[in-house]
Amino acid sequence: MKTALVIDSGPLIATLFEKDRYHLQAVKGFHQLKQEERTLILPLPIVFEVHRWLLQQQGSQLAQAVFIAIDRSFQIYAITESDFSAIKQIVLDLSHWEGTLADASVVYVAMKLRCPVWTLDYRDLSRFSKLTFWTPQ
Repeated sequence: MKTALVIDSGPLIATLFEKDRYHLQAVKGFHQLKQEERTLILPLPIVFEVHRWLLQQQGSQLAQAVFIAIDRSFQIYAITESDFSAIKQIVLDLSHWEGTLADASVVYVAMKLRCPVWTLDYRDLSRFSKLTFWTPQ
């Protein structure tokens, strides 16, 4: 059985926005993951990030439809108070890091569950040497 995968917002947004420069790569990646029957883990802050982006860029109808699809297709990792403390520590330990709390949640969940990450944002996440990354083949 293939390992689970933590998904960042970039591949989701690229899949939904045809003009995104990573659109074809993202579509191909999700197709590959479906074929591999991987468990896809989405930290709750990423759900919020994608939903907000969709509301602002694509409108409420698509945002609602995608929200329903996310709920059906992904394992949502809800952030507990203990998780939040660990995420906060990630951010505070790296005072010059410009990643968001959502980025920190991806880092935390991936390290906690020992899963690779699929992201398009290597600038913010490559700083974490313990992370492994997945890319479509």
